[in-house]
This record gives sequence, structure tokens and C-alpha cells, in this order.
Amino acid sequence: MAQPVVSGFTSAAAFLIALTQVRNVLGFSIERSQFIYVTIGEIANNIHKTNPINAVLGFSFFFMLRATSSIAKKYKYFAWLRPLAPLIMCVLGSVIVYAADLDTEHGVEVVGDVPGGLPPFSPPDASDIGRVIIPSITIVVLSYLVASANAKTLAALNNYEVDAGQELFALGSMNFVGSLFSGFPSTISFSRAAVANSVGAKTQFFGAVTGVGMILALVLLTPVFAYLPNFVLGSIVMSSVVNLVAYEDAIELWKTKKSDCLLWFLAFLGTLFLGILNGVLLAVSISLILVIYESVRPQVSLIWRVKGTTTYRSVKQAPNGEWVKGILIVRFGAPMYFANMAYIRDTLYAMMKKGDQEEIRYLILEMSPVISMDSSALHILEDMARDFETRGLQLCFANTGSRVFKLFTKAGFVQKQGEEWFQPSTAGAVSQCLIHKKLGHASRDVVNREYMKAGPDDGEEETKDTYV
Repeated sequence: MAQPVVSGFTSAAAFLIALTQVRNVLGFSIERSQFIYVTIGEIANNIHKTNPINAVLGFSFFFMLRATSSIAKKYKYFAWLRPLAPLIMCVLGSVIVYAADLDTEHGVEVVGDVPGGLPPFSPPDASDIGRVIIPSITIVVLSYLVASANAKTLAALNNYEVDAGQELFALGSMNFVGSLFSGFPSTISFSRAAVANSVGAKTQFFGAVTGVGMILALVLLTPVFAYLPNFVLGSIVMSSVVNLVAYEDAIELWKTKKSDCLLWFLAFLGTLFLGILNGVLLAVSISLILVIYESVRPQVSLIWRVKGTTTYRSVKQAPNGEWVKGILIVRFGAPMYFANMAYIRDTLYAMMKKGDQEEIRYLILEMSPVISMDSSALHILEDMARDFETRGLQLCFANTGSRVFKLFTKAGFVQKQGEEWFQPSTAGAVSQCLIHKKLGHASRDVVNREYMKAGPDDGEEETKDTYV
């Protein structure tokens, strides 16, 4: 997925997670949903059930967590607060609930009794494979999308790279082991990943420590969670996921490339209103459409000579250039293949027809961006070369890459055109055109001898007066 899609998706997911935690902070239950309008509607319909003590404590803990995070970032002496603040809040919240008897006297919701012990070994039944194979494919795709998006977002925040194949292997291994103990299919948790990031987790060892801690907690510490209030858990999650809402990315994309900003908003709004899977699919589909569109309609650059030199640059890069009379130099910034060759051909003919110089007799294609070409593109170029020949025009190529030149050679195109019309530089191609123009309809051998005698730059220098 493109980075704007990943950023928009994770921002929307973080926003949804934070919104669903409002119920724990305010102290009432709502229907869980992946659609923002359902969640907001549930909050609005149940807002009258707010527990004032729950709400005051919940938001107080939220702001304390945000404050400790800021202090830990600003002052190195308090860096220990970053990993320990959530644990301190859990202990403090449990003590307050237990001391003031808030769960029974004021209706503050707590985690309550948690069954202890480890799940028994229970391998899956092979007879269920046919029944679950289709749902499993959907789960795999969605799990991988969520995991990949979350991993890429955290990688961008912490300046490291993600190996997508290794992520997929980790997910598969994790779910395989989990299936042996009746575990649910799982993927990366946005909320827990955000918490891990907020406390400063850097390596996979954090996961190992968390796993061992979870096992020990299930075996030994489940009674401790009886008085752990839900508002503390909600405030921890809300405080952590806030950092994943990358609105700065949207602002930056609007300044740099508006089409990418559109992708960000499509992923963001699509995830909020259509759900996670549909939102991502919408943004990815639009992203592919834009890629295809840019590939089918590649960037077109007109090339001219920088004054006083034999260097050739795009008109936009060198505003102080000059044209060569009767010669048009064009560069297309993409490989040539069946989908974009009709556009390339039509663009070239339109440029030849409306050239603001004298009548154009030579067309030079600057081929450095064309790293590949298919047979359809080759056939269209051959057709153009034959058409040019009947009209007294000439097609010339400059800076042709080895892969494309090998294709031209195998197809016999180089032999048909003549090797002199395939030059290693734009200056050489211009010189070839000027010498051909000077000698008129002399034979190919005569033109070649004249070119070799003059050299790639001499033909240009001898005809400086032809520049306008």
C-alpha cells in the first residue's frame, strides 16, 4: 500500500479506537461497531448514563498520562516515566477504587474476576478445514493489511524498515501456535502497539517480555486485576493511540502533492464510514487507478539546448535555452508499453503539427527514462518510422538503454533505420540530424562518413546560426 493509504488508514483506526474507549472513560456500555456513525450515535444515545465520578477520574488519568509523556520527552531525568506511567496509573487506579469502594458504592466499572491458568492443548479438528477455508482467506487478507499498515506507521515514526515477508511469517507462526490452544485468529493490535510505542519499546524483546509477563499474570496475578478500573484502561489506550492520528501527514501531502492527499482522505474517511476492509480496498483501488493513469499518460518534456553549451535540458529546467530549427526533441518519463503508446503517438503527432518553429523535419526521442518496452510499443514506433519516411521526416533516438536497444536490434529496427539514428547522447543525435539536413538526400554511407569526420559536436558548432 502507498504511504498515504497506510497513514490515512492507521489514523482512522486510531481515531475509532479512541472513540470506542470513551465508553470506559464515561462509565457506560455501547454497541461496538467499526463504523464511526454507529459509535457516535451510541455515545449520543447513552450520554445520559454517564457516571460523573467515572468520567472525572477517567479524563484526569488521561491528562496525567499525556502530561507524563510530555515530561518524559522533554526532560531526560524523567525518561523512566515513559515506560512506567501506564503501570503506575493502573496501580493508582486500583488503590483508589479499593480504598473508596468506588465499584460498589458509586458504580465504577472494574475488570473483576479473571479466570486464571493457561489454556489446554487442543489441536484443531481436520474435519473443519473445508468449513473454515473460505473465511480463513478473508481473515488472512484483513489481518495482513492491518498488520502491514500498523507496522509501516510505527516504522515511519521510529525510523526503521519493515520486512513485509517477515511480518507475514510472524503472523502465520503466531496464529498456527495459537490454533493449538483454541486461540482466536489474531493480528497486530492497534491499541496495544500504540501503548508499546508510547512506553518506548524498540525491539522484539519487548514482545518476549510481554509474553512471559502475560503467562505469569494468568498463572499468579489474576486476583490483582479484580479492582483494576476500566477508566484507567480506557485512558491508557486513548493516550497511546492519539499519537497515531497523523494529521500532519495530510497537511504535508496537501502542500506537496494533492493527489496523495486525496488518497489519505479516502483511506481515512473510507475506514471511518465504510469499515476497515472496505475503506482500505477503496483507497488501494483509487491508488492503483492513479498509478495506471500516470503510467498511461506519462510526463512529456520538451528538450532544448542551454545557451552557449552543448548541454540539453528540459524547457522547464533551463528557461534560458534555444531551439534547433527543424528539430523537435521530446522525452517521455515512463516505459513504453501497449497502454500508453497510443497517447505517446498522438502527443508526438500533435507536437509535430503545431510546432512554433519552422516546419519540423526531425523528431528526436530522448529515451533515458524508457527502461523497458513491449512489442506493441515497438510496432507503433516502426509504423511511425515508416509514416515519417513517406512524408520526408526522420525519427532519431538518443540515450537508448541497453535493454531497449537489444529489443530494437533483435526486431531488426536498428538495421531498418540505420545505426546512425541511434545516438548515445542528445548532442550526438542533434549533430546527426544537422549533418543529414546539410547533405540532403545523400546516401547513408556518405552521411556516416561525414558524421565520423565531423564528430558529435562539430556539426552543431558549424550550424550555430540555425538556432532560434
